[in-house]
Amino acid sequence: MNVTYNNITIPFYDMEQMMNASPISKKGLVLNSEGLPENIIVSLSGGADSASALYLSCKHYPNLHYYPFTARDIGNNALKDAIAADKIVKYIQNKFPHANLHDIETFDFNDRDEKHWPEAQRAIDGVSDDPKLSKDKDEYKNLSIKQMTKIILIHEICEHMVKKFHKPMMLDGLTGNPPPEALETFGHKGEDRRNHYTNRVRLKYNRYKPFLNVDKKFVADIYKQNNIMDLFEITRSCTGTAKDTDNYTRECHKCFWCYERKWAFDLVW
Repeated sequence: MNVTYNNITIPFYDMEQMMNASPISKKGLVLNSEGLPENIIVSLSGGADSASALYLSCKHYPNLHYYPFTARDIGNNALKDAIAADKIVKYIQNKFPHANLHDIETFDFNDRDEKHWPEAQRAIDGVSDDPKLSKDKDEYKNLSIKQMTKIILIHEICEHMVKKFHKPMMLDGLTGNPPPEALETFGHKGEDRRNHYTNRVRLKYNRYKPFLNVDKKFVADIYKQNNIMDLFEITRSCTGTAKDTDNYTRECHKCFWCYERKWAFDLVW
C-alpha cells in the first residue's frame, strides 16, 4: 500500500519490492502467507519519528505482531526518553486495542562508559573488526565517540531482540535530514547519515526504515492528519543538559532535535 503525507506518497510495507531491491534481506526474514513479516521488533527512541512509524503500522497492519523495545541511557537525560517510549506504546495499545502490539521491553546502556570508546573510535576510523560496524562505516566517520558508542551498544540490544524472535523484521523510524536551507537556520548540521540521497534502500538486512527518504515534515503531517497531536506531546527528542532544561523538566530549545521539531511542526517558542 501507499501512504500520503505532506503531499508526498511513499510505499508502506511493500515487502516484495523492497526485498527485490535488497536480496540479502530474504535470508533474514520470515514472512507469512501474505508476504508480510510474522514478527516485527520495534526500536522506539521516545521520539516522534519511531512513534509515528509504529502508529501507522498498527493502524494499517493490526494483525502483525509488534514487539517494541527501548534503550535507556543511564548516563544522561535519556532516562525520560524510555519513560516516553513506554507511554507511546500504551497510547497506541489504547488507540488500537485489537492490534497485536505487545508491551515494551527496556534495556539499559551507558554511552559514557569509557571501556567502549576504543571500539567506537575504530568504527569511526573505518577499521572495526566487527562486520556489522564495518558494513556501514561511511555513515560513522563524522560521529562523536559518544554517538558511536550509543550505536554500538544499541546494536547489541538489537541483536538480542533478533535472536529472541525468529528472523523478525526491525521497524526503525529514522527520517532524512531537513533540507540544507532549513539546516542553515538551525545552527546545527544534523547527522551526516541522515542526509538526503536518491532512493536509499529502505529495507537493509532485516531493518526497515519506511521514512528514510522523507524528512520530519512528513512525520508531522502524520500527527496532524490522524489527529494525534496528543501523542506528539508524549514524545521527546531533546538532548539538552540539566542546566538548559531546568533539570530535564522542559526542552532546551538549543539542540538540533529541538530545532528540527520546531521546523517540522511549525512550533512557536
